[in-house]
Amino acid sequence: MAEAHGKEIKISLCIPAYNRPGELERCLISVKKAKKKPWEVIVSDDSKEEVREKIKEICKKYGARYLPGPRKGLAMNEKNLVKNAKGNFIVFFGDDNQVTPEYFEEMEKNYLEYAEKYGERIIITGKEIRDGVEVTPGELTFLGYQAKEIEDRENAKAIVICSTLFPKEFLDRVYFDPVLDYGLDEVDLVYQALYHGYRIIFCPSIINIHLRSPAGREKYHWMLERNRVYEMLKIYGVYQRNILKFILYLFAGPLHLLLHAIKTWKFSLIKGIPSAILNFYHFYRRWKWR
Repeated sequence: MAEAHGKEIKISLCIPAYNRPGELERCLISVKKAKKKPWEVIVSDDSKEEVREKIKEICKKYGARYLPGPRKGLAMNEKNLVKNAKGNFIVFFGDDNQVTPEYFEEMEKNYLEYAEKYGERIIITGKEIRDGVEVTPGELTFLGYQAKEIEDRENAKAIVICSTLFPKEFLDRVYFDPVLDYGLDEVDLVYQALYHGYRIIFCPSIINIHLRSPAGREKYHWMLERNRVYEMLKIYGVYQRNILKFILYLFAGPLHLLLHAIKTWKFSLIKGIPSAILNFYHFYRRWKWR
């Protein structure tokens, strides 16, 4: 077991599962084949009742610890995993992702290298091969799209969540937002990390394979666009406390979504605007008393 500053690196691989037993089995097979293994594997299962027994069987077969999920969206499932993890580092991993043979080896190697340089207050992230296409972390544009290349690899403002090593002590203080039931959860983790003074480092040798399953993505577009507006209001208004950008985005963000809905004839997206603003109002009231 590798050590950093006298502490063993114990990685809890945390998998929020959702109605995809076949993909989960392939994921766990890839973990078994990795040159270096995580300290533990945990699955928090938000699946339907009729799928849960199959998920339990797969977890037992491959030595993963099974937890019933809270069924309150992705962020709450991630929170359930963190609460039950026993390692001092956590990797969130989709049930339709797979590790490369060198995945955990590269994680530990890069963490040790940069912890020596910057201390323990770091988060390292890598890239993924998504449906055959290489995807690297994308920093945010003003409107909230992860489309900008990283300017400084050792001061990144983006992650690929399934190739990221988080210190558990950071995740123990994270606010897992129940509004982010699908999409933008990784952006929220990035800006909470920056808010708390963590350095994010991009290490391209850490790679996961993502073969995206269509299951569970039926409402993805509407939820993603609503959450984008909501998250950017949080970033400008709370995490960065940039009043000018907050005011500009309060007008530009909803207007952009409205025009996009009209242009694409996806009028259901419009309901995401008042929902995002109302969600931000409730979030701000809670946050200011933390």
